[in-house]
Amino acid sequence: MSIESLLDGLEARSKDNQKPEDYIDPEDGLLHCGVCGKPKQARVRWINGQEKTVGIVCDCYRKEQAERREREQWNRTQATIKRLHQMGVMDPRYLKNRFEIDDTPESYPGRLTRRYVDQWQEMSLKGKGLLFLGKPGTGKTFYSCCVANALIDKGIFAFVTNVTEVTRTFKGEEDRRRLLHYTSSAALMILDDLGAERSTEYAIEQLYGIVDQRYRSGKPLIVTTNLTLDQLRKAPELGRQRIYERVLEMCPFHYKFTNENRRPLSAAENKED
Repeated sequence: MSIESLLDGLEARSKDNQKPEDYIDPEDGLLHCGVCGKPKQARVRWINGQEKTVGIVCDCYRKEQAERREREQWNRTQATIKRLHQMGVMDPRYLKNRFEIDDTPESYPGRLTRRYVDQWQEMSLKGKGLLFLGKPGTGKTFYSCCVANALIDKGIFAFVTNVTEVTRTFKGEEDRRRLLHYTSSAALMILDDLGAERSTEYAIEQLYGIVDQRYRSGKPLIVTTNLTLDQLRKAPELGRQRIYERVLEMCPFHYKFTNENRRPLSAAENKED
């Protein structure tokens, strides 16, 4: 392509982005934006001495492009978050558990789990997890899933599962590979209802394999259980002992849920934090 044809092309394209409200300024004879008033053309002198009019961008165009890039990035982020929710929180019941619907946000577990999310970078680097103990219906699963959903909303992959899913007999190797991939690759794994696993050799072996894999990954784990801390420390079976020892090591922060501790913290309790 010759210099002449290149310059002609630039000159022809100088009005490509012209809009009905744009105008030719009589002072410089150039096209100006009808909104911001800035020129959308400029005259340049080429190396051969020729002067040509070329298109340039005005402030409005820069703003439009910046907004377009922001929209595209937002759409990509939302698509990623949706995909992470589909992969990590497959049970619709877990998806509903969010801090936004917490009726006792000032309760200790509410504050604890929010603080865990706020300090996620540190918790992740140190591989520090949470162990939630207590009877059914006290909020263990709710707050665990609140953490998972809050992290996923930030684009962080959290995987929520339970011992029934982990220890079930898989129909195909593909299902098992997917589970192993998620449990090892997720930034955070939540294992719900520890202690409800079947007593079969297969179930115990499966559960130990998952927990041990997570342990070796060095990534944090949140566990919920109806067992007491004493029962976890003194499991009668060797297989469960190995599992529970791993869990206790990975989850140094323990909290026992009761129906009473769902209440908001008092002023005195707030001062203790």
